[in-house]
Amino acid sequence: MDQELGSDALTARKTGKVDQEYFVAFNCGSVPEVIDHGAIGYICEDVQSAIRTLQHLNELSRTEILARFERRFGARTMAQKCVDSFGALRHGGQRTAILQTVTG
Repeated sequence: MDQELGSDALTARKTGKVDQEYFVAFNCGSVPEVIDHGAIGYICEDVQSAIRTLQHLNELSRTEILARFERRFGARTMAQKCVDSFGALRHGGQRTAILQTVTG
């Protein structure tokens, strides 16, 4: 994956637009916030490191990838993060508190 927004990875996964459960992505944009390196995929610095990670893809657990993805980005989790963010705003919360709520 060569893109700057890790949200593209989320969208692809949630909508079933990808056949695999794992990701190999370049370290840019929000990719490190979305992909747990070594757990649901690999974050690479260059093409050579991306190629090297291919031999490790079978070490990733499909069950764990899907469970971790659902825990972090499932509809219920994302809705709760929004509610928590709005609650923090309503009660005079600072931007830092909101960012911590949103990013987990």
